[in-house]
Amino acid sequence: MRRALTLAALLLLTACGEKPRTAPPASASGGADGHDCAHAVLVQSVREEYDWIARNHPGFEMGTQSLSSCPDFPVDILEGKLPDGTRAAYYFNIKIVMEEERKMLEGH
Repeated sequence: MRRALTLAALLLLTACGEKPRTAPPASASGGADGHDCAHAVLVQSVREEYDWIARNHPGFEMGTQSLSSCPDFPVDILEGKLPDGTRAAYYFNIKIVMEEERKMLEGH
């Protein structure tokens, strides 16, 4: 549990320190729509999640962000409301992010 909390804190710190991108990152532009595990959007950073939401769902009102897991990879789930009031959740495959965080914790 302590390790999970440490990883979550590192993810948030990493997101805060990233520079905004001017072009869509290659990993988050592969056509996945993020509506469930089978269609999770592969990202290389938490910033990419927010960039993807802004690009694909303008006006999305952020509610909650949570860590979870799909059968083969960890996910970050962003939940909130679309401009028409419809509730929506988007799944982001964060296996690359978690691997980078693990390496950082191990000192690699």
